[in-house]
Amino acid sequence: MKRIVHLLAALALGTTLHAQSFNFTGGAAAPVAFDPGPGISISALGGDAQGNLVYLARGSFDGISTESRLIRRSAADNFASETTLYTYPSPVFGSFVTLSGGTAYFGDSFPLEEIRTAGIDDPDSQSNSTAIRKVTGNFTLAFSGGSAFLVADPTFSNAQVYQFDLFSGALQSVLNTQGDTTGPIAFNSLGDLFYGRSGADFGGGNVLAGDIFRFTAAEIAASLASGIALTFDGRTPVVMNDGNQYFALGDDTTLFQTRSDFDEPNKLLLYNLLTGSGTLLGSTGGTGGENFSGLTFAGGQLYAAVTDFNAGHSLVFVVPEPGTGLSLALGVLALSALRRRAIPA
Repeated sequence: MKRIVHLLAALALGTTLHAQSFNFTGGAAAPVAFDPGPGISISALGGDAQGNLVYLARGSFDGISTESRLIRRSAADNFASETTLYTYPSPVFGSFVTLSGGTAYFGDSFPLEEIRTAGIDDPDSQSNSTAIRKVTGNFTLAFSGGSAFLVADPTFSNAQVYQFDLFSGALQSVLNTQGDTTGPIAFNSLGDLFYGRSGADFGGGNVLAGDIFRFTAAEIAASLASGIALTFDGRTPVVMNDGNQYFALGDDTTLFQTRSDFDEPNKLLLYNLLTGSGTLLGSTGGTGGENFSGLTFAGGQLYAAVTDFNAGHSLVFVVPEPGTGLSLALGVLALSALRRRAIPA
């Protein structure tokens, strides 16, 4: 019931016209969870089981100067209010936000290249925020059990997946991507790692296909014990696709994924990890600057951030579950339209 109430509340926002959009396959517009404000762009988005969304935002919050902030909103008040957890001393380009155990782990890709922490319920989160270490080319971070794993590409030509010691800052490579550039990762309940090759080329001349690969928990443990990183050699992908940007694992068999293209609408797909089949759920409404900038679950609900980089503005959309959730969203939109038509002029 809580998810239905939240979805209905978000649909009220979704009827407002905005510059950027996310449309379900079939044409219906996705409801908006919240608008961070005019001229505010979101570069990273993280969520937790309690319904918190924490994001890195950049813009002129006071209408005068440009700042970068780590901000929390909650489904408890339908994301109406925001709490600033950390303000950078100067603007940065955020790379990721990951929530675990009441702590936000977040990184910037430029210029500081730092990975930091902040307590999401800490009233002194600004003062208590800690920089773990600088990692050039940091892209995303995910947890498996009590261990953190970081994707980074320090040379901008060969991304690595590292086990990341949050106390010492030590890094140990568990996957050498052999020329890929910072793809997303996710772990299932068994501790298996899923890596999605980006299929991108930033001038290095080594363009790999996309595809999603699985590495078992036993293989990761053996890599850590031996000090020899895993590779894609001799490995068959569990999903064959063109490239990967963001992951959000629904359960051990379903994976939500975004594909970012700068010359066509960005796509959100749902993959079956057992069969490798994919279903297109929807896409952004524009091209040439309108891109996904975050994908995460919060309180059991999937959210996607879409940023118009030309306008410097983001929106966060609700993505209902395929089937029941999507049908509910479309049904409420249709009912709302009928009621408007029934009102005398």
